[in-house]
Amino acid sequence: SYWITYSFSNSDGCTDTTGAAITIHALPTASIAYGTYCARDSAEVTLTGATGGSFTSTSGLVINKTSGTVDLAKSTVGAYWITYSFSNSDGCTDTTGAAITIHALPTATIAYGTYCARDSAEVTLTGATGGQYTSTSGLVINKTSGTVDLAKSGVGSYWITYSFSNSDGCTDTTGAAITIHALPTATIAYGTYCARDSAEVTLTGATGGSFTSTSGLVINKTSGTVDLAKSTVGAYWITYSFSNSDGCTDTTGAAITIHALPTATIAYGTYCARDSAEVTLTGATGGSFTSTSGLVINKTSGTVDLAKSGVGSYWITYSFSNSDGCTDTTGASITIHALPTATIAYGTYCARDSAEVTLTGATGGQYTSTSGLVINKTSGTVDLVKSGVGSYWITYSFSNSDGCTDTTGAAITIHALPTAT
Repeated sequence: SYWITYSFSNSDGCTDTTGAAITIHALPTASIAYGTYCARDSAEVTLTGATGGSFTSTSGLVINKTSGTVDLAKSTVGAYWITYSFSNSDGCTDTTGAAITIHALPTATIAYGTYCARDSAEVTLTGATGGQYTSTSGLVINKTSGTVDLAKSGVGSYWITYSFSNSDGCTDTTGAAITIHALPTATIAYGTYCARDSAEVTLTGATGGSFTSTSGLVINKTSGTVDLAKSTVGAYWITYSFSNSDGCTDTTGAAITIHALPTATIAYGTYCARDSAEVTLTGATGGSFTSTSGLVINKTSGTVDLAKSGVGSYWITYSFSNSDGCTDTTGASITIHALPTATIAYGTYCARDSAEVTLTGATGGQYTSTSGLVINKTSGTVDLVKSGVGSYWITYSFSNSDGCTDTTGAAITIHALPTAT
């Protein structure tokens, strides 16, 4: 506080003084400080000095007038000047200020989807690049590229977080869900077969798939049954394509080999019940011959003992195989006709007149004998007068309607007549 004296005079040269008191109060002091921020959360003021003042700024900055706290998330990005107006108990006022800068947050979105557990999944990234990808245990992810190794990851659902920043040093995160479904599983098995009938698949696991193979193999796409008889012999790979309720697909496969059947033909014919009949065999050798009861056949050679077999028609089956172990059968018919039967009888005669044959059985045959005997070839009558005396054997050759022939014979003796004069 001070006393101020005023000295003064008039035109008459008279002087006087007067005075007044003056008091000077100190100004309040304060300083505020902010900084540079990213547009999230809030910024608190650093205040030194007089408290209880009021904070103001220009449009775009959302600030609490009492506390000076700036709502960074709601404020518009940019640079501002914040003024702090304050006073003291003497009623003195002042202002101070500080700059604040709010930088925009970086922006980015990522997207994944739903996958099956094979190959890899690439991220769909929009916005800030150069960030880092993380997730929970079980998901195998490249931290830099965001590529997920689906085959090595565990099946299930995961949340992937992408952390990123911009040139102002502001950071943010975004995320996306990814789901990995298990692949369906299945195995199929075939084997080695001979080219007959069909082969069924042995399927374990997922059903309802589709079977395919290369040209030459005739396969039912739905059941996997292979038509061995219609397929071309050789080795094939059969692929089974299948899926599960999640829409995941996979394939498995198996080899199948089809060996050619051995080939052979046999032929017999029509025979008479004597001697034996040889088979005419073309193709695979070393097989076995069989037939029904009544036919006497050598199982190894196929030779039929006609004399010991019963007359009639038979079917002979030839069973054979090849080096691949494939077997087959073929067959042929054989007919054995009965031999005709006949007996003839002569006797002992004197050299006069003629001798008639006694014939039983097949007729229509022919009679023959050695030189010296005069015999009718058709009737068998012997001319005893013209024949030479002695003993002879007469053969009778005959046949039946089946074309089978036979012979029989009988002895005849011719004695000389006595002579006298």
